[in-house]
Amino acid sequence: MDINRDFPYNQESESDCLNTIAGRVVTKLFLDNLFVSALTFHGGTNVISYSWGSMNHAKYNNRKYLVPESPDFVAFDGSAKAMNEAAGHSTYVKKASKYIRDYVLGDMTTTVYPVRGGMEDWGYAAGWDNQSKDATLFNCSPKTYPLDTSVIDLSKENQEHIKCNV
Repeated sequence: MDINRDFPYNQESESDCLNTIAGRVVTKLFLDNLFVSALTFHGGTNVISYSWGSMNHAKYNNRKYLVPESPDFVAFDGSAKAMNEAAGHSTYVKKASKYIRDYVLGDMTTTVYPVRGGMEDWGYAAGWDNQSKDATLFNCSPKTYPLDTSVIDLSKENQEHIKCNV
């Protein structure tokens, strides 16, 4: 199971979320604390991306996925550009005989690909993108370990403060 896709957002079923202990820990941290900004690190690609990266916002058109700008696109894009500038530019590392490439900037859907249950979109939108069954879930029934709802309360009221720049 992939922790990056284990969150109660845009899942096909209530049994598709919070199946990993790590997913539950991150969920509990977000439920109990107010995060304004957060970063996730993934191996395999040089991308600084932001919302949207979920299937419920993606449209497939002309052999590629497209998404509308998120409500906070200007802030996300500006932050990504500042991080990219601070990171420096492509360079060749002689001892490793390899290039470190510049970062690709943009929403997760077009820079990587859309997913269900993504931590980034849940962390950004769980507090307000909850008007349809395709967005925030308020109940999870994991296939793995039983979920103690007295410890992780996914009620609408408990998730309404989750509005983080991830």
